[in-house]
This record gives sequence, C-alpha cells and structure tokens, in this order.
Amino acid sequence: MERLKLAALSLSLLVLIIPLQTHGAKVSGLTPVERIESLYQRGEIGKLQYLTYKRDLLIGPHSLPPSVLGEGFRPLKCGTGIVLEILRCISDIPEELRPDFLEPLTRPDKQKYFDTPGGYFRVHYDTSGAHAVYQPEVDVDPADGHPDYVNRCGEYFDRAWAFQVDTLGYDAPPYDGGNGGGEDLYDVYLHSYYGAYGVTFGESHSNQYPNRSGCYTSYIYCDPTYEGFGYLNPLLPLQVTSAHEFFHAVQFAYNIFTDGWWMENNSTWMEDIMWDDVNDNYLYLPWFFQFPHQSLLTENGAHEYGQFVWAQFLYQRLGHDLLRTTWEYAINLQAYYAIGSALLDFGSSFDAEFEEFSLWNYITGDRDDGLHYEEGANYPKITIMRTHSSYPVSGQTSSPNPEGLASSYVSFESLGEEKHLLVRLNGSDEALWGANLIGVKTGNQYSYTEVPLDANNYGYAFIQDFQNYERAVLVPAVLTPDTQDYPFGYSAELDSMIYAVDEDFSQNLPRDFALMQNFPNPFNARTVISYQLPTFCRVQLEVYNLLGEKVATLVDGEQNPGYRTIAWEADDLPSGIYFYRLTVRDFARTRAMLLVK
Repeated sequence: MERLKLAALSLSLLVLIIPLQTHGAKVSGLTPVERIESLYQRGEIGKLQYLTYKRDLLIGPHSLPPSVLGEGFRPLKCGTGIVLEILRCISDIPEELRPDFLEPLTRPDKQKYFDTPGGYFRVHYDTSGAHAVYQPEVDVDPADGHPDYVNRCGEYFDRAWAFQVDTLGYDAPPYDGGNGGGEDLYDVYLHSYYGAYGVTFGESHSNQYPNRSGCYTSYIYCDPTYEGFGYLNPLLPLQVTSAHEFFHAVQFAYNIFTDGWWMENNSTWMEDIMWDDVNDNYLYLPWFFQFPHQSLLTENGAHEYGQFVWAQFLYQRLGHDLLRTTWEYAINLQAYYAIGSALLDFGSSFDAEFEEFSLWNYITGDRDDGLHYEEGANYPKITIMRTHSSYPVSGQTSSPNPEGLASSYVSFESLGEEKHLLVRLNGSDEALWGANLIGVKTGNQYSYTEVPLDANNYGYAFIQDFQNYERAVLVPAVLTPDTQDYPFGYSAELDSMIYAVDEDFSQNLPRDFALMQNFPNPFNARTVISYQLPTFCRVQLEVYNLLGEKVATLVDGEQNPGYRTIAWEADDLPSGIYFYRLTVRDFARTRAMLLVK
C-alpha cells in the first residue's frame, strides 16, 4: 500500500511477519453476536440473559453454550461495542446484579507500570499471575527493569499518538484528571479479556473540548500475551490493536455515541494504514465480500471490521482530510449524515460514492485491474448472486434481497454472438436505488454504464457488440439508509438491432470535460490519473517537470466518450513536483502532483 507518511519513530525490534492465508476462506453460519441477538429477537431469552451472553462473549467466551458460540470461535476484533452496549443498558440489569457486569469493566489493579518515552502513556502490567505479560523475565531491549513486551507496547502506542494526532491532525483523547495515575498520561492496561484483541472503555464526560456532549475520557485494555489468537509472534496483534484501540480513544474525543459500525470501519482501516504488513484485517474481509447484500450499518461482530474497505475507498477517492472531516461532523450527527455532510464539502455525495463503492467491490482478487483498491488483488471476490449464460432472461427476482446501503451482483456471460445485450431492472418502490452495468473484457478491462431509473425505479441499459466482452455485471445498490431488505426484478436479452447513441444512452456519459486529481498524491513511482470525455475527440495527456520540459506523453489520439483512467509509472524520474495537462479541443486543464521516492 502507498501509505500515509508516518511520523519518524524508530522501532528497536524487528518482528517476524507471519502471513495470514485465510482472507479468501469462506465463512458460514451466524456470528456469536448474531446468534445472541437472534435469540433475543425471537423471545427465547430475556434482556438480562442477552446482556449476560454479551458480557460472557467478551470476558469468558468458552463458558457460552456451543449453540451460541458456534464452531471455530475466533476472538472478537474489538470489545468496545459490547462494553458501550452494557453501559447503555445498565438500568435494565437488577441493581444487585450490576456489580457482576460493572466489575469487569473497571480499571484493574496492576503490579507495575511503565511511562512511555513519548510522554503520553502509562502502561500498567503484571509479571505474575493470570494476567502476566508475555515473557515477563525478558528485559534486554532495553534493559530498563521492564519486560521487552511492555517496552514494545509503549513504542506502539507512542507511534499511534504521533501518527493519528500529530501527523493526521485528529484531536487527542481528553485527559482523565489523574485516574489511573498521572494526570497527563493515557492509561493502557495489559489485561486479558480472552474474547477480544482489545477494548477501549469510555469513562466520564469531559469538558476539555467545549460543546461536545459525547466527549469522554477513556482507557484501554490490550491482551498481555495474545495466546490463542493464532499468532506465533504476539507483537503482531499488539501492533494492530494499539492502532485500533487508540483510534477509538480519539473517536471518543469527538462523540462516544457515534454509530459503532463507523467506529469499527475507521479503527480497522487505521490498522492497515499504520501496520500495513500485518494484515490481520484480512481475516474479516470474507464477512463483507461474501455478504454484499448486508447493510453498511450492520454490526454483527465481523461485518463491520471487514467493511474497513469503505473507509479505504473514501480515503483513496477523496483523501484523508475527508475522513477527519466526518468526525468533525460526527460531534453532532449520526455517522450516515456526518459522512454525507463531509462528502458535500468535498464536492460529492453519499449516494454517488456508495454507487462507486459498489463497483469497486467487484474489482478484487483475480479481477483486480490495479486501478482501484491498492491491495485489491489480495481481497476476496464479491459474491455473485446469480450467473446467466442463456438468453432471454426473464421474470428473475433477487435472492437474497439487498438491505439498505447494500448491493447485489448479477452476471451475464457473453456467448460470442454478434449481438447487443439489453438489461432491465425494476427495484422496489419502497427504496431509493442506484444501478450500474459493468462491461468486462479480457485482461480485466472494465467499462461502466449507469442504469438511469425513473420515479418507479425502472430502467435499462445496454452494451453494444457484446461479443467483444467476456461478461456484463448488473450492480443494483439500495441507497436508503436502513437495514430493511428490498427486492428487485430484472431481465436480459440479446438483440441484433443496432442501438444508436440516443438521448437515453447519452444520460450515461459525462456532461463536461474534466481532469481529476491523481491518486495517490504524493506518490512513489506509480500513480493513477482519471479524466472524462463527453464526446468523441482527439485527446492529449502529457506530463511536464518544473522547467516546463515534457517528460511523458500518456495519451495522444482519438478516444470515445466516457470515463477514462490511466496509470503512470515514474520509475526513471527524480523526486519533485510534476504537472500533467489534458488538452481536448478548446478545453485544457493542468494539475500538479508530487513524486516522492
């Protein structure tokens, strides 16, 4: 990944990277969280048992009935959501039982503590007993009276502060007034919960940032050994957990009541930005790519972590400032509206970006073209709802139905006949829809056609000369922000009639010439440039250095109307500022980009 530039911090330990090979594995059945919630919704357990199961999933998962825990249990990525839910529902618990729920959520007493070199954290730990840290007797790097595992923990949290607060510009977590020791130090406890990598606990409202009703102090638990988490080297899960949980602490400075799915999307994405080589987040990708019909708003203990690709998508499309702006809006708005407001500030909209996001999610695995997700080749492939290889296709309905802020994928295979493909869609009248048709050619070459929909959510689109394609993929997306499911119907046929570029078709083309900002920017050797053409025309796309010398010609020829993307490799050029210029008829636009090697 072309990573954001981290603040300069030296790490004194080289760790062995253990590749994770399960990111493409199929997942089946319900998560433990879904099982517990299903039992409660069906009336088979009451609220107290529901909360008890949630608590036990966090602090002692193997005490749960097998019917709840399921097979192959893996610790939760994060226990923060469960803790917040228990605290919200504490009044539903009989007073005499509340200590059983609150005691596991309080700050534990520890044998020792370590103040980190960066001056921001106090790490509390044990060297003996049930919560003793990994290799408590190893104290060589440095030999300072603290186990090396504790030193590494301190380094990782110092790095998280330097990157998230100092480099990215987020607000720091509010001070806790001396709770845990040290008024100006943030407390991290190496304490095992067995059921989660880590937890961030909201403690009390803070007035450090005025007019923020959801601004809360907090403290963090990280596991002291990560035994049983599937790693030979416990420093790897400690690395990603420090990034993940500290970003929750940052989020609590804005609004602790922000939707949990957006919190987890962001914190899991932050792991990938800060610790790109660990890829623990890959373990959760199947829960997103295998279930594209599930809402963006889903919180089931797995989907919200695999959905870090939504934050990654927004970052690649519009940059990190967009993500930080969403948190500024989240002080007073729910996540959906905070994201939408930020997107408006950046010249886009939630609906437009979600439709584009649904297209990107098809182009992963061996479908990757190198122009979308930076690590898309490593992601699983999205589940195709249905594939058709005989025509006409008629009377088809969705199964499963996509939920609000979710999508479906229907594939139509080319038969090699010299005909054109016409696809019709009819979405439920109860939802707002968007839809696109992806044309797939050999070598992972893609074209995109919007399916314009009328007031009744009916529309159609076509691909001319379908024999030149391997397949086409219909991608209907529900833009209504809820978790209800909405059906759609569709049909398709092959026709030898020549479709003219009429008014309906022209709706799918850009209205104006445009040259977009390259991504990533700054970049190291490789970047991607996008532009759009409303008509057939001659196109020149050239790159110049600061002296005005042309160093590359990327396009010089006639092109059809549409949306274009081209990659530029600058391996042989030195670092510096370069300009790329699009010239089309009487339109000319120049943008700057920064090459950093």
